[in-house]
Amino acid sequence: MKNYLLLVGASMLLSFSCVADELPNAPSEVVSDYVQLCQSYAIEENIEENKLDDYLLSCVNEELTASGYKKVEKLDIE
Repeated sequence: MKNYLLLVGASMLLSFSCVADELPNAPSEVVSDYVQLCQSYAIEENIEENKLDDYLLSCVNEELTASGYKKVEKLDIE
């Protein structure tokens, strides 16, 4: 019974990782909108300047994954 549960658990983990690889990339307009949204959050939360880049990347990636898109590795903020 334990072996069966381990097999089922391993299968579920593999299926979840496959689904994550199949997520689409977000259009640049969507990423840009999330950057603006997260910048407003940063102002509200008084995020320090030296922590802003990490905060924005984390925030944008949370929004992207919640919307069914792949995470980005970096943000091109003008």
